[in-house]
Amino acid sequence: MKKIITTFIMMLCAACVASGANYLTFTAEEDGSTFGIANNKNTPDVQYSLDDGATWTALTEGDSVILAHKGDKALLKGDNPKGFSNRENYSSFTMTGKVAASGSVMSLIDGVELSTEIPNGYCFCRLFRNCTSLTQAPELPATTLAEACYSQMFASCTSLTQAPELPATTLPTASNVESGCYGYMFEGCTSLTRAPELPATTLVDNCYRDMFMGCTSLSEINVSFTSWSNSGTAEWVIDVAPTGTFICPKALALEYGEDRIPEGWTVKYTNYLTFTAEEDSSTFGIVYDWAGVLPSNGWPDIQYSLDGGVTWSKLAIGDKIILAKKGDKALIRGYNENGMGHWSTWYVYEHNYVTERNYQYNYTQFVMTGAIAASGSVMSLIDGIGETLVVPSDKCFFSLFSRCTSLTKAPELPATSLASKCYSGMFSGCTNLSEISVDFTKWGSGHTDFWIENVAPTGTFYCPKELPLEYGVDRIPEGWTVKHIEVGVNATLADNITIWTDDLTIYVRGAKGEVAIYDLSGKRVAVSYSADEERALSVPTKGVYVVRTNNGTSDVLVR
Repeated sequence: MKKIITTFIMMLCAACVASGANYLTFTAEEDGSTFGIANNKNTPDVQYSLDDGATWTALTEGDSVILAHKGDKALLKGDNPKGFSNRENYSSFTMTGKVAASGSVMSLIDGVELSTEIPNGYCFCRLFRNCTSLTQAPELPATTLAEACYSQMFASCTSLTQAPELPATTLPTASNVESGCYGYMFEGCTSLTRAPELPATTLVDNCYRDMFMGCTSLSEINVSFTSWSNSGTAEWVIDVAPTGTFICPKALALEYGEDRIPEGWTVKYTNYLTFTAEEDSSTFGIVYDWAGVLPSNGWPDIQYSLDGGVTWSKLAIGDKIILAKKGDKALIRGYNENGMGHWSTWYVYEHNYVTERNYQYNYTQFVMTGAIAASGSVMSLIDGIGETLVVPSDKCFFSLFSRCTSLTKAPELPATSLASKCYSGMFSGCTNLSEISVDFTKWGSGHTDFWIENVAPTGTFYCPKELPLEYGVDRIPEGWTVKHIEVGVNATLADNITIWTDDLTIYVRGAKGEVAIYDLSGKRVAVSYSADEERALSVPTKGVYVVRTNNGTSDVLVR
């Protein structure tokens, strides 16, 4: 009896440990799926459990572990502190049927997935190569990498549709050309449509060499590096989809080809919503008012970065993000294609008849302390980069900055297609707000209800010339100065002088003498003394600038 109790306690303890670990997990997506392991002069420690970690069995070459029913799971772990594979001696999983991986691959190193450091070069090379049954990749949480650690990891995984996140921001150098850390990682993944975000800001030799070669369905790549290297992206986009989207910083040179941006792809630049501290120790956070009911698709997705977009963290209820020094910045983004808010409808029944219908506003709201200037596009909360010009839902930004008395400047509102009550209450009670810039050209019914109630008594409202000058809590704040922004091509300044913009360049044609560009603080950011008929002047960021010539001035929006 004592032995039975002891065994039971040991099994219970094992299960408790399992519940706290993030084991690599294989889940069957069809009946009768299997997995095993093939070793090439390699004998790693690999164990699997079919009972949620209560008991473990060694996985050896030749084993074929059956996941009999769709939904059956196997946990995997190992004790391989010096690495799972190396350049000459390596192991690869084998699979049949359809299998989704989840959990952390690092449980193969330390048994419980506590480490975030790859212990050796070629550690996970070829780990899932030729696993045509793999439909989902596991987590790759390591932030410290090693030479060729992920080389060919998912090569020819033709059923893989989504890539794992790659959080490492510093890449290791390679000793030779097949040894880049991500070399050939997704080669031949013909079902992969979107690349993982690549947060590293500096490339090293061969780091992404042949990374997406043969990914014939791949149509989106998002990078953070600002300059190309000779070999860092060598042949990395051979045979990707013929059309797609390449997302990058504006500083990256637009070079095309199999080593650069894929030919035929569209380039989009990131324009994140940005919070800049105007005094030390300013803070921001988020709250939700969702009628006491969790939305069916979860809370809105909101992320922030304090390092210029290198790493991102989820902004959750209760978080208080500190901008320690004046000038510190936070980038904000989200992927909320259905919007940030919506209606809830409540019905009151009496004697089996509906007698009343009530509407409840469900919305997301920032909270702030100190003094914070917003810039960049609010639309980065919708598409993750700030590119879209269409508000996707009614009430989308309802009360987003309401009662944020610390907000001194509103972000860009570049949408030209609005939705019912999308900006209603957006800035109400922002008593220090003194600058708003919009791109829409007409006031809609209910789009801006009470959106600027109790903002600062004086300020500047930037808008296209086509927008009617109407004032009040639903329109332009009373007492504010209106300045028109020229959007697009061939905006006439004076005496046949025309101005237009393209990315971060302002073009001026027909001016004589000095042409100068100023930001809204009055700082001159560009000047030309050329006698050319057409001048091209570069500005540092998107936003509103003042173009000054001998014949007059004009406010221009660069977006």
